[in-house]
Amino acid sequence: MLMGRPRRDFVDSCSLSIPAPSFFMPVAESSSRAAALRFAGRSIVGLAVLLVAGEVLNLLVLGLSVHADGPDAGHDNPRQATSILGFLLQTADKVGWVILIVMVFWLLVRRLPRLAGYLAVTAGGSHLLTAGGGALLLLIDSTPAVSVFTAMTGATVTCGAVLLVFLPVVSRKRRGRALAATIILIVAIAVLSVLGGAGGPYSVGVATLLGAAWLAVTAVAYSRWRREEGAQVSLTHGLAPEHREQLVLAPAHQGAFPKGWRGFGLLVATGVAICIILIGIGLLVTGVLVQVQQFDSTVVEWFADHRTPFLSTVALAFDVVGNTPGIIVVLLVAVPLSLAITRRWAPALFLLFAAVGETALYLTVGAVVGRPRPSVDHLWLTVPPTSSFPSGHVAASVVTYFGIALLVVAWGTGWLRFATVALAAVLVLGVIFGRLYWGMHFPTDVLTSVVYGFAWLRVCWWALRPQRGATA
Repeated sequence: MLMGRPRRDFVDSCSLSIPAPSFFMPVAESSSRAAALRFAGRSIVGLAVLLVAGEVLNLLVLGLSVHADGPDAGHDNPRQATSILGFLLQTADKVGWVILIVMVFWLLVRRLPRLAGYLAVTAGGSHLLTAGGGALLLLIDSTPAVSVFTAMTGATVTCGAVLLVFLPVVSRKRRGRALAATIILIVAIAVLSVLGGAGGPYSVGVATLLGAAWLAVTAVAYSRWRREEGAQVSLTHGLAPEHREQLVLAPAHQGAFPKGWRGFGLLVATGVAICIILIGIGLLVTGVLVQVQQFDSTVVEWFADHRTPFLSTVALAFDVVGNTPGIIVVLLVAVPLSLAITRRWAPALFLLFAAVGETALYLTVGAVVGRPRPSVDHLWLTVPPTSSFPSGHVAASVVTYFGIALLVVAWGTGWLRFATVALAAVLVLGVIFGRLYWGMHFPTDVLTSVVYGFAWLRVCWWALRPQRGATA
């Protein structure tokens, strides 16, 4: 986790503050704790009501589908959901969960514990709501129906919660547009689910309705909680308009690129130059340097001959932190937290540009070079159809984990900086070991990926200047 150095003005202000008399503190803390417990109690009661209502509505949906399609119709939508749409729904549901969890930590970093508590209760209740409704659908309907029920309920809750939390940041003239955009997004997901065969209109409608109802329950309960503490709350202005300054992602005067469009142009030009160099190296290795090819094959075969159950377990564990889903999850956590801690755009954009640029380089170079994977047994791992040169896993691990480490070194203090660098080195070395162990890449593939990963990371650092004290 990125840590910032304590500011002198903050420390001084804390040391000069005069605490309230001690005999007032228990009363204030007790009152606040009681209000928070009442918020939790109202939310639990509302969740119980919605769970019962959801089961009833799901049974009605089944009855309507049977009545409409005949006694042999066992599903709300008999069409088989496409694999692509099903994958997108499951991915969207997981991403939504990650967003809510990251937002809870983001709000805690910004010292907004009440909003963090509201979001935690909303996310937890959404999970229970989908689990209850999904269990019934699994018994009476089908797995695709459960997927669309979970995805639609989660999408409604995630989009609505994000809107309510950050609505105070939006200007009054644009709040109507923000509300309309959120509703359009939810409706679009619902329509695509129906048209794509993932679920029928009844089940999609029930899932959306339950998500919106749960969102209303927690929002009203939170409003009453804040009113009991003496705050003026109006949901048309968001949940916490008094904390607008703390909810602002970064000051408006900060530009995305400290060097302006010139810096962006140099970043793109450098990326093109790195791409050309990588293509040249790849064509040279695969077409001219026969001795290098022989060395590559010898190393890969050595790893294949020395496989053990223990080493396979280690390699599989490192594969998780270096594959595409693992990198995406890490970035979904690191990017918002870097923005929350530093209150600057540059650190977050540094991680994003490093990851996106690395991916573009990997795909472009791989499409041109087209090196076949090593001809060894890959055991139970699925071999992707992409080129062996360069290694996307290794390059992505370099820019992601060492990118985070560089930010911690620039913004953190003490042992945390050294620990983060050491952890990044262990993770990258582990990913390299795993790619060679499974026979997914040759040594020159991973070596080239390490070099161009660090080179691209250096270019992004120069262009975005995410370090402490750099001018925006």
